[in-house]
Amino acid sequence: MDSIDERVIKISRSSSALITALGCAFVAGGYWMYQVDAFQLSKMRHHNNLFTTHATGILVIAVGIALAVISIKAIFENKPSLILNSKGILKNPNLSAAQLIPWNDIVSFGIVEYRSDTRLVVILKDPQKYYGVSGGVGRNINAAEAKRFGSPITISTSFLDIDAEELETVCNSYLAKYLDSRSQFS
Repeated sequence: MDSIDERVIKISRSSSALITALGCAFVAGGYWMYQVDAFQLSKMRHHNNLFTTHATGILVIAVGIALAVISIKAIFENKPSLILNSKGILKNPNLSAAQLIPWNDIVSFGIVEYRSDTRLVVILKDPQKYYGVSGGVGRNINAAEAKRFGSPITISTSFLDIDAEELETVCNSYLAKYLDSRSQFS
């Protein structure tokens, strides 16, 4: 039954294409910074250190290449970003830090707008249980998200192939279905 009643949510190809374009823009801007000569730099009011400008250009090129490569890879691999099934929500199933959140640990879901990002907030029975799941840096990120959103588990919907309201509806229907079915056997 698990394989039949499974909802796989993938990364949005249009968002990945946008990140690819952003990466290319970084490469172009970084190249411009790298190729600036001392004479051109002397005409600029705020920046007149050639070494710093060139080093920043190289760094911007590296970030742009990384963004482009990661997003192009995401476009062609088309791997899931989120899986909902009878066991729970599997967040980031392709990463080593994949995280299964069982339905029994979830109380409800909510949507939060933060800056230009829309997030699905997973309200948990015991949020402390999920603070240390991701290691040192992840623990700090989870604590910051708990402080900001009321839960250490949030899912950014900006790069998913589903809008926030539909994701909340799907998650609520899975939660209702599998909490009800599990309580019958308890």
